[in-house]
Amino acid sequence: MKTSKRNQFSLQWMAIYSVTLAIYLGFFHSCLGATYSSCILFGVCFWLAWLAVCFVARDAFLKRFEFWMYQLVGIDILLEGFNPIHTGYGFYWCALSFWSVLLVYRLIPATPAERVSSNSSLDRIVCHADNSAAEPVNV
Repeated sequence: MKTSKRNQFSLQWMAIYSVTLAIYLGFFHSCLGATYSSCILFGVCFWLAWLAVCFVARDAFLKRFEFWMYQLVGIDILLEGFNPIHTGYGFYWCALSFWSVLLVYRLIPATPAERVSSNSSLDRIVCHADNSAAEPVNV
């Protein structure tokens, strides 16, 4: 019996999951007690670090949807940098909810999906007369 690719936790994906969690928590810990201009600088720097991790290891994502879910969390980091008030540790609840959604998405069984790649926008599916899909062809 074959297992779905979605249920296989690759070492690369677990590393992305851990590093992005560390970036998220590191950003909010850096902003505690920081000035407004420092928060903006932290937001931009941590967001760029987030983007770098996601783009360097983009082959670990199962679909573009998962990749863009991570990018939405990155945009949250950028926007939070423009929030001048960071008090308390309520961001742990946000981290718990974000990473729960990302983990549950990874656990949902599904058919094997295409991976995000640099030339994935050029992939085309060629259909036969009986409407069955053939292998992707790069155009």
